[in-house]
Amino acid sequence: EVPGLPVVSHVIRARPGPAEVLEAFGGGGQTGTIGNPLANPLAVRMTDRFGNPIADARVEWQVLGGGGSIAPVFSMTDVLGFATTVFTLGPTVGQQDVLASVPGTNLLTIFSATATNPPPP
Repeated sequence: EVPGLPVVSHVIRARPGPAEVLEAFGGGGQTGTIGNPLANPLAVRMTDRFGNPIADARVEWQVLGGGGSIAPVFSMTDVLGFATTVFTLGPTVGQQDVLASVPGTNLLTIFSATATNPPPP
């Protein structure tokens, strides 16, 4: 500070670049019982090419095979770039897949889970 001169301050905010990466962050590779939700949600992380998170981006979730359902079908990334959904396995024993994608882009990732029969009574 210099006596007699005003103090000037600036706030600089960096903004991320365009979204370039959609990576599976958690929930893949789980095993569960047919007709039941997986124990952990499926999670993706969206970033720009430098690894900066992309917030408020829409991620679409779609079951690819084996039946089942997703809730929610669309989710928004949070301030850290994460979006999640819950996958309830369908009635088919074996591998079941879910696609996470960003509408209007070529960003996508696939999750796989294994559905098993319930244990005998």
